[in-house]
Amino acid sequence: MSTSDGAEVTRWARMTVERDPHLRAAPASAQVGYFAQLLPDTAIGRHAVQHIETALRPREYGIYLRPRQVALGARAQWLDRQERIAVDLRVILGSGEHSQFNAALRAGYRQRARTGPDGVQYFPPPNRLLPGSHDVAGFAAAVVDYDWIRQLVRDFAARPGHGVLGREPA
Repeated sequence: MSTSDGAEVTRWARMTVERDPHLRAAPASAQVGYFAQLLPDTAIGRHAVQHIETALRPREYGIYLRPRQVALGARAQWLDRQERIAVDLRVILGSGEHSQFNAALRAGYRQRARTGPDGVQYFPPPNRLLPGSHDVAGFAAAVVDYDWIRQLVRDFAARPGHGVLGREPA
């Protein structure tokens, strides 16, 4: 077993299950138990059984794949929201309302600002404006997690007449 990802041991376990009709018909827990009896009860043996269990159970127990799928799904949604923001920002820039949008952002930051014990006013993150078309992707990435900014972008892009520039109001 020369690789650290357990590829050889899982390949061996899968081939063994495929070739043995009784083992193939057994539930995944019995299959894993079979291999656990064959391997030594040491840290390395138990680790190999974990690899085998992960390889054999996904068909029966989706929980082994679910965390990765959820993470990938969340990442895909995050990227989709970021791309939506970028599209809407291009609509705003194309409409000539860039300065009005930045003014609305400033007002939003001021509204959410807090005064610290030192009397200084602190603005919430990401506390940035949209400098121009060269910064659409960076701005979208910086603001994607802030609901109020996403809504502001959506509202500006959905103003009457902006749909002809590439996005109908949603």
